[in-house]
Amino acid sequence: MDFRHVIHSRRGVRFHCISCGRCCSGESEGLVFLYRDDIRTITTYLKISEADFLLTYCDVVDVAYKGDYVPTIILKLNAATSNCILQKKDGTCLIYPVRPFQCASFPFWQLNLANEQAWVKIKKACPGFSAKIHGHLYTIDEIKAFLDKELQLEDGHSHLLEQNDFKLSTIYPCLEKKKQHRT
Repeated sequence: MDFRHVIHSRRGVRFHCISCGRCCSGESEGLVFLYRDDIRTITTYLKISEADFLLTYCDVVDVAYKGDYVPTIILKLNAATSNCILQKKDGTCLIYPVRPFQCASFPFWQLNLANEQAWVKIKKACPGFSAKIHGHLYTIDEIKAFLDKELQLEDGHSHLLEQNDFKLSTIYPCLEKKKQHRT
């Protein structure tokens, strides 16, 4: 993906997460996808089992991927607020030091860099781009590394699913219990 025409800079993009919580709240339009490494890191940090984490903090949704829909683990949303279930009352993240790759790589997602309209929209919505903040200058190479890793994680997830007949419950048996409770 060539994103350079979207950001209009050869140097990169200056950005700093100010922990405002907007991208974790009902103001955002997305879901937080979790990959195997995210789940392992978060459960270690929270000192809980993968099963407890998946059953308490996660849901499963079907996500479009290369023309198909594949089951994907996401962080739940708080039913009362539509905020991420791991967002604290003050707007900060309960697991910020080990937040999922998707959160750590924000705003440098393929979706946000797909075209100029998407990029302008995200820059307007997120105060981390403010000129008042002296944020980190993410170089073109750093941004490309985020995009490459995003593709690698998506491909790895798809491959893992393919190896397990597209059943997350084969990979995480506790999800079979969750599925039974929903029906």
